[in-house]
Amino acid sequence: MVARLSLNLTGNSSTENFAENADGTGAMGSYDLKTSGFGASVGVEKHYTGNANFSPYMGVQVGVGSGKTTTEGTNSDGFSYMMDYSESSESKVSTFGASVVLGGDYWIGNSFYVGTELGFGFSTRKWPESTMTTTAGTTTTTQVTPESTGMNFGQFVLPAFRIGFIIM
Repeated sequence: MVARLSLNLTGNSSTENFAENADGTGAMGSYDLKTSGFGASVGVEKHYTGNANFSPYMGVQVGVGSGKTTTEGTNSDGFSYMMDYSESSESKVSTFGASVVLGGDYWIGNSFYVGTELGFGFSTRKWPESTMTTTAGTTTTTQVTPESTGMNFGQFVLPAFRIGFIIM
């Protein structure tokens, strides 16, 4: 039996620029989108007899996470140039999930391995109330999106190699 701890940190930032005219001339607008997230999960793995280098396992894990998305548009709504227009928003999300996993580790040395896994699980999401403020000319409006929740379940394949080591 092996205890497992997984941590993940994600982030993305993009800026799109929009020209007033179709030929790319005239005034310019921009739209910034930023996302960030953090998650942690704990679990246990039961390893089975493989061979000298390969160790198959199955396990369970539970995890939590949180994230945030912000937008900032200046002379753009994210789709085109719009003179005297601005918008900004921020939305957050929190998650909880649990899954059953099957995988395998390939030992490269006495205390270092790489591996991958697949699994089946569920997750719940909660989006608290969020706001978006827009200004068109001299008119400013604030749109409030009420709290919402969601749940999904299904299979997954961990799209990255696991890397681990023995501490003791």
